[in-house]
Amino acid sequence: MLIHYVLSFKVLVQKSSVTNQQIYAFKESKQTYWVKVDEKPIVSTARHVDDVWKEVFEHAGWQFSGNTDIFIFKHHLLPGERQATKNFYAEMQPGQIISQIPSWIQFSKQNLVRHTRNYGNEYILPKSFLLPGESAELEAFMSQNPDKWMIAKASAGSLGKGIHLSNNFSDIDLDKRQVVQEYLSDPVLIRGFKFDLRIYLLITSIDPLIAYVYDDGYAKLASKPYFPPTVENKDMLDMHLTNRGFNEKNWVRKPCWLLKDQLAFISYKESLNYLFKNQYQFTTDAQLYLRNMSQQQFVDYFHSKLKNTMKELLRATYQGLVNEVTNGKFYARFGADVMLMKNGEFKVIEVNRRPYQARLCPIEFLTAPKLIQEELNIIGIPFQNVNIKYNSSTPVPTPKMSVDQMIQKATSQIADEKTRTEHFERIFPEKDNKLETVLNQFASNYVNRDKDEL
Repeated sequence: MLIHYVLSFKVLVQKSSVTNQQIYAFKESKQTYWVKVDEKPIVSTARHVDDVWKEVFEHAGWQFSGNTDIFIFKHHLLPGERQATKNFYAEMQPGQIISQIPSWIQFSKQNLVRHTRNYGNEYILPKSFLLPGESAELEAFMSQNPDKWMIAKASAGSLGKGIHLSNNFSDIDLDKRQVVQEYLSDPVLIRGFKFDLRIYLLITSIDPLIAYVYDDGYAKLASKPYFPPTVENKDMLDMHLTNRGFNEKNWVRKPCWLLKDQLAFISYKESLNYLFKNQYQFTTDAQLYLRNMSQQQFVDYFHSKLKNTMKELLRATYQGLVNEVTNGKFYARFGADVMLMKNGEFKVIEVNRRPYQARLCPIEFLTAPKLIQEELNIIGIPFQNVNIKYNSSTPVPTPKMSVDQMIQKATSQIADEKTRTEHFERIFPEKDNKLETVLNQFASNYVNRDKDEL
């Protein structure tokens, strides 16, 4: 089950029946986890939260309390709501942080298609059509490419729900709001199984844009050996999709085993090491380029391509992100799923705005806790033995800044976050370029609004 966590942090002294000190509280349903410690924020969730978050907090030695009086900051989102309102952000006080950026809808399936088209880098996605508006274009494409299969995805779907394959235009519901994409039928495989890579993207600032990629994601394998789609196997979604919901029912041993010696989730470095030893899967041109690389060079090469793909994603969505910037301190972590094709290029399958954080597979046991801990540390929430102090007077972003102000803000925030990064690698602003050059490139909205400022 997909679970959305929304954390909110606040630093203040609150008298209660438990303690007069500052409290670090974690609330799930009617339970509150707390610890008596100075310089710690109060943390709350609006919905049921992934167990790994509770485990991380409990592992830190925090105590359980049923006294909800100490829970003095309540996130007002209801379970059915998807986005905090502008009023909510406007009412946030210095020292409060929410783990949802105001513009997270820019990463929806429909918006990703629109943004990549507008920016001119739609090649990072499969060929896409937005229904119901582009049914004529879809019909023409399928008529001209009768051998191609399409995959239809409900715009608001998750966990693989609302997905089906077809090579027949008449099978597609043209009135339904959905994205129809060319089915990627030529991916590289791991031991005959289709897979994609889960890449974690952390955005700590929109204005200016500051983003990181976690260097220790994992590969998710489908649970049945892959064959290109046919009329006979088109409904075998556990062959064509890597979503956990479709595949965990086929795991032969709990948890996470596909075969006697093959896990369903493996580290992404392990997946690249496998592909290094099985380069025959790549096209001839790709093999010619890759064949003289050492194993480490091979891994580094594709790691660099992954980061570049995430940069292209941010470039495409930037204008939409910054247009919705508002007051308040916020950040967000996204789970991008990408697929490696036989030509050596990555395709972005989707971006999960509420990535499910489980601990069913061994790689998840290794990845999830340290991912969460470093995420909290980077945004300024002290965790475990990290010797940092939470800044309760974090400045809120202003609606309009000059490039010089953007550079000053970015330089300060990057320097601060750099002291707490370990597995997160900054991808924007890019390290190899001068900060001024990068921010100038993405400051067109300010230049257009007020050239006299620059």
